[in-house]
Amino acid sequence: HMLERPDDIATLLVSNIAESNRDWTQYLAEMKAALARHQALLHQCVEAEGGHRFSTGGVFCAAFATAPAALRAAIAVRRALHSEQWQTLVPPRTRLVLHSGPVELPNEAYTGPTLDRAARLLDICHGGQTLLAGVTQRLVRDTLPPDVHLRDLGPHRLNDLLPPEQIAQLVVPNLPADFPPLK
Repeated sequence: HMLERPDDIATLLVSNIAESNRDWTQYLAEMKAALARHQALLHQCVEAEGGHRFSTGGVFCAAFATAPAALRAAIAVRRALHSEQWQTLVPPRTRLVLHSGPVELPNEAYTGPTLDRAARLLDICHGGQTLLAGVTQRLVRDTLPPDVHLRDLGPHRLNDLLPPEQIAQLVVPNLPADFPPLK
């Protein structure tokens, strides 16, 4: 369902593809097809959990009325991307972050500090990795699927934003879980 009021607390799922520029210039047609398929998978997973899609500057975003719905969508996205047979040399390395907080909704596009923090979180995320902000971790802790867990990555300063963000990584069985330290 849609968020009741523009000033509601929402959980944002924000995503982009890491370092795709080099692949783009070399394999334009394949990358275009892969990107379209990638977007379609994200849309499917988001809509299945009642998320409201919007995008800002090449970044895929969706807002959810509850954090558990956003988490289920993120898990579904990870599984779908992993099992897809990509026709590109390198599969898209998707960054995914979840952050919860108040959002403003002028003209169907969410704005405000929650989105800003989510974007900063995306900057330090690796392709293939899913990160949760501290507030979102607290909101999903009691509803994690039995086989899924959160790996504590500790507090991190996001550029110049204070206070530092307590970050966790989503760990889903049979999906890549080992990444370099956060950027």
